[in-house]
Amino acid sequence: MFDQQTNFLEVSKKLRLAIVTLFSIGLFLLALAVYFAFSAINNVATVNDLATINHRQVLYNVKLKKLSKKVEVVTAKPVAVKPQIKKLAQTKPVAKSVVLAVKSAPAQPARPVVRVPAVPYCQNVNYLLPGSIDLSSRPAGLTHIKDPINYFRVYGRDTRTIQSQIWQCGVSRAIGKSHIYAISQSRMAFSYRVAQAESQCKLTAVKVGLRTKMTMPTWTADAYTPQTTKNSMSRFMAGLSVHENGHGQIDLQYANQILAALNSLKTDCGSINNQARSIIANLQQQLAAAQRAYEIRTNYGANQGGWL
Repeated sequence: MFDQQTNFLEVSKKLRLAIVTLFSIGLFLLALAVYFAFSAINNVATVNDLATINHRQVLYNVKLKKLSKKVEVVTAKPVAVKPQIKKLAQTKPVAKSVVLAVKSAPAQPARPVVRVPAVPYCQNVNYLLPGSIDLSSRPAGLTHIKDPINYFRVYGRDTRTIQSQIWQCGVSRAIGKSHIYAISQSRMAFSYRVAQAESQCKLTAVKVGLRTKMTMPTWTADAYTPQTTKNSMSRFMAGLSVHENGHGQIDLQYANQILAALNSLKTDCGSINNQARSIIANLQQQLAAAQRAYEIRTNYGANQGGWL
C-alpha cells in the first residue's frame, strides 16, 4: 500500500512539472507573437508616414515649378504679357489687380534735409537799479513809481539751455549770486515838515516816494521748439511774474505803513526828527525781514510755478 502511494505522488509531481513547463513555454510564445505584431504595426505606420511626406513634397515641388514659370513669364517679357492681362481684365475683373501689381511704383522724390539753425547766445543784461525820486513837485502822501520791466533776452529749445542762459547773462552774473532768475528792487524817499502844535511838534506835508524796478528774462519759441518746452516756459514765465510782483506788493505795503506812522507822530520838538528817522529805519528793517520770509514761504518762487 505504501509503495502504491509513493508511486502516485511521484507521478503527480512529474505531471505538475510538465504542466508548468508547457504553460511557461506558451506564455513565452505569446509574448513573442505580441512583440512581432507591434513591430509590424509600427513598420506599417512608418511606411505610411514616409509615403505621405513624399507625396506632399511632390505636390509642393509641382506648385513651386508652376509658380516659378509664372514669375519668369511676367519678368522676362512684360510687354508680351501685358496685352494678355489686359484682355483678361475685360472679362474677369480680378485680372485688373494683376495689372496693378505688375506696374512698378513711381519713384518717391527725395526728402530735403532740414538743417536746424543753431541756438543764438544771450547778451548780458543791462542791469539798472531803481533811480532816484524827486519829491519836490509831488503832492503829500505816497508816490509810487513803477518802472518798466528791464528784460534780458535768452534763447533755447529746451529748459536746460534756457536756464543756463538766464544764469549766465542775467541777474546772477550782474549781482554775483548764483541761480537767480529775476529780481524786484525798490527805492524809497521821504520828505516832511515839522510844525509846532502847542508844546509838541508834529509832521506835516509828509511825502513818501517808492520806486520799484523788476529785471526779468524774456524768451520766444522758434519753429523748432518742442511743445513741451513751450508749455514749461509758459508756466515758468507766469510764475516768475507772480513772484516778482509779490515782492513789489510787500514794498508798497510797508511804504504805506511808513507814511501812516509819520503822519501820526506827535512828540516834543527836540526829538521829533530823530523819532521820524527811527520809525523809517525800523519799518525798513521789517520790510527786509518780510521779503526774506516771502522767499522762504514761496520757495523762491518755485511754489508759484517760477522754476525750470
